Amino acid sequence: MNKKLLLIEDELELADNIKSILELNGFDVAVARNGLEGIKIAKDIIPDIIVSDILMPNKTGYEVLETLHSDVKTSHIPFIFLTAKVEHKDLRKGMELGADDYIFKPFHSKELIDAIKVRLKRTSSFKRKFSKYDDDDRYGLDDNIILNIKKNTNILQVNKIIYIIAERQYSKVFLIDGKNVLLRKSLLYWESILPTNIFIRIHRNTIINVQEMNAIFKKSDGKYRVKMKNFQIEFEISRRYMKKLRELFLI
Repeated sequence: MNKKLLLIEDELELADNIKSILELNGFDVAVARNGLEGIKIAKDIIPDIIVSDILMPNKTGYEVLETLHSDVKTSHIPFIFLTAKVEHKDLRKGMELGADDYIFKPFHSKELIDAIKVRLKRTSSFKRKFSKYDDDDRYGLDDNIILNIKKNTNILQVNKIIYIIAERQYSKVFLIDGKNVLLRKSLLYWESILPTNIFIRIHRNTIINVQEMNAIFKKSDGKYRVKMKNFQIEFEISRRYMKKLRELFLI
């Protein structure tokens, strides 16, 4: 079965030429004429890979990438940028958002095809080796999450996550080995994929793994706090999220 590729390009003649080249190389190609249309098509067809221009009407390529990577159903899709010119700060921005590669215009068709095949091959090897999100299920504790961090595909083990802290548009994931990773993901993203009986939000900025919780206690000011195992750290539990903890632990 041919791989599905989404091309997002607002220059009509260039888009038609690239589409023809890709189809000759065995890809099923869907074309979006702007960023907003690209987001819609990506969510409809869930392509195997996306090739996108950066400067486009409605939504830029960066905004498309950020939107798709914030949705659990599209966050795993490899993303290659096409660009005529990019400064170092823009290149860094794209990599921080999770771009997998840049192809600079003008380019040779072989350069584009090779970049696509390399990324698909790398993604395919990870899919065979590790479990992936299923539309009907959340991840389990024994599953592994595939994440694109800068130019690399990385594996995050669910059962290694201790707690997650929001930092503006990012989230910092703290692991059992003491390491942490900063990702451009919201807490809503983590709430949508992690098992709800294990990972619970206790504050607008905090999600914890309740299996790694040491104790819940009440402070003299009447506020509740939670202490984590093996960590010299305590988190405040906001009133909004206390109800669920009361139900779980009969507090």
